Amino acid sequence: MDTFLGFPTWLIIGICVLVPVVVCLIIVPLVISGKYKTQAEDDSVIGPSAAFLGTAFTLLLAFVIVNVWSAESAREEALFREFSQVEDIMLEVSVIDPAMEKEFHESLQTYVNSLIAKEIEVSPPIGGDDETNSAFQAFLKVVDKSQVELSADNTKATEANGLFTEVQQLISERQTRVNSGGAHLDVIFVAIMALLGLMTVILVSLLPATSSKKSKWVQSLSVAITTGLIMSMVFYISSVGYSHRAEQGQIERILELFSK
Repeated sequence: MDTFLGFPTWLIIGICVLVPVVVCLIIVPLVISGKYKTQAEDDSVIGPSAAFLGTAFTLLLAFVIVNVWSAESAREEALFREFSQVEDIMLEVSVIDPAMEKEFHESLQTYVNSLIAKEIEVSPPIGGDDETNSAFQAFLKVVDKSQVELSADNTKATEANGLFTEVQQLISERQTRVNSGGAHLDVIFVAIMALLGLMTVILVSLLPATSSKKSKWVQSLSVAITTGLIMSMVFYISSVGYSHRAEQGQIERILELFSK
């Protein structure tokens, strides 16, 4: 599944649409030519069955889309909050003690670079990437050292409390992000969705041909294409490309901070 979600967006959409369309192209000519004929009793069953399967397919898709979209949104918001904390820490340091700014800047930049490479561009394990965790621990050591120095200075001790509060919040935001799963499509859900979608397309294609062959083609192909497009929407939301596009703005903003 991860391999499929790593495909370009156009290829994901193409595959999702092509499969039901091919099924339609195989069945509809048989119905139009009369090679596949149904009795009146069969017709009264196929129509309601197609409607029932279509409803079940739609409800399941709605459930999956809402859950996947919610998971992706939560992931983006967690990353935004974490980057915002990094910005706040840099601002606090520049105000409290500019002499410490360089050391904080370097340690945070190392952490952020590792975060982008190891936890955004690729899917990290639960708990975070080991290299990124090490970079974050190195930053915390810088914080511990500065805490000792600032605490010894009565004029800066009070202001330093705000800095350490920001650091604690950054720790919390990171833990929340790395310990929460992203949007992962379950293989069973995907299999059920695909089966319901294909069964709907098959039953609609098996409906008796109308007086107009063109109308039969329009009816069947419209259902096949719509089914494929809706399926592709689920995969698109879960795809690597969608995640990267959503996070790119935040990445550019944080990198701009370190380029100053």
